[in-house]
Formats: sequence, structure tokens, C-alpha cells
Amino acid sequence: MIAQSTRQDITANNLANVQTTGFKRDRLFQTDLIDAQSGVENGGVLGLRQLQKVITDLSQGGLHPTSAPLDVALQGEGFFVVSDGQKTYYTRNGHFQLSAEGKLITAQGHAVQGEGGEILLPAGQVTIGSQGDIAVDGRTVGKLKVVALENTDDLVKVSGAMLVSRSGSAQEREAQGTIVQQGFVEASNVDAMREMVEMIAIMRNYQVSAKALQAEDETLLKTVTDIGRVP
Repeated sequence: MIAQSTRQDITANNLANVQTTGFKRDRLFQTDLIDAQSGVENGGVLGLRQLQKVITDLSQGGLHPTSAPLDVALQGEGFFVVSDGQKTYYTRNGHFQLSAEGKLITAQGHAVQGEGGEILLPAGQVTIGSQGDIAVDGRTVGKLKVVALENTDDLVKVSGAMLVSRSGSAQEREAQGTIVQQGFVEASNVDAMREMVEMIAIMRNYQVSAKALQAEDETLLKTVTDIGRVP
């Protein structure tokens, strides 16, 4: 029942972010393991314990046209790299904008990283090429940093479409074959219908578990009150 409750929370969060640009759905991995740590030789008993892990599905979402010059989407592997000045984050949300100082930033204010650090854009018409090269009025001013990670299992979601390395030492490499598309954003990879079906199944499983628990409780009550009674 606890596992079903956790799965319900995850599914509800997926549905809440179905319209969040670059969001990746989560799912719960669960398995039952025999727990021998109690030590049978010391009078303990074997039992079951549950191993649960939240896994983020990094499959690509659909690309939606916006025609905004600072909107970019990735077709293929990899992430944009952004920073708040202290931590490095990875995201597929390419809905960027300019700060008052002309710095390319995310909607949350994180600085978008280029191959040479933060990206400053002068006034003019911005063009972003398929390899991430940024030009203003035809003059190249920088290049988006797009990286793939050797171990995506190390990533943990911190907010919306933002991911961070759990260990703090992500092994970055150059993304292979990835195409940067200007004027597009990547939609969430959440399938709303699938999540709704999942939510109904979770509710049914929870109800079945609750009834089984109630039946077990009634059996134990009857055992305590009836067995051993002297006629």
C-alpha cells in the first residue's frame, strides 16, 4: 500500500507537468527482496523488504515550433548545460531569454553555458545553427554547450525539467549526432492518457491491498478470541 501511494504521487506529478517544456516522466522501480539480515541463526525470521527507486525516463519528447529566435530544441542525445553560479544543471528545456545585461538565461534565471562559459549576446538578429553555433547579424559570438553523460543513472531531478548529478561529478562527453533546432522547444514526454490509466490501476491495486489487509486483521482477531477457548 505504501508502494502504491508512492507510485500515485509520482504519476500525479507526471500529469501535473504534461505541459512543462522538456519535462521527463518518472516511474517507480520496485522489487521484493528476502531480508535475511535479521539473522535466522540468532532467532530471527526471514521476511520481505521492498527496494524502491525512482527512475527518470529520458526518452525524447515531440518538438513544437514557436518561431522564437531564442527557443532551441535538441534532436538526439544530450542536454543543455546551465548554471546558477554554484551548481551545474542539465536540461532539455531550451526556452531561453536574455537578461538585462544581454546574458542568455533560462526562465528561472540560470545562465546558459557555451563552450567558453556564459553567453553574452549583443543587440541584433540571432541565428542558431544546427551544431549550436550562435551568430548575431551574421557574426559568430558563441556556441551552445551540448553534452551527453556517461552515467545518466547519476542524474536526479531537482525541479521541473532540471537535472543535477547526484554525485556532483558527472562525466560529460560531446553529444554525437545531435541536431540543434532554432525556433522549436521539446515538449514533455508524458503521455497523459497512459498516466491516467496508470492512476486507475494504482487505485485498484491499493483497494485490493486494503481489503487483503482487512481480511488478515479479521483472521488474526478471530484467532486471538476463538482459538484456545475452553468449551
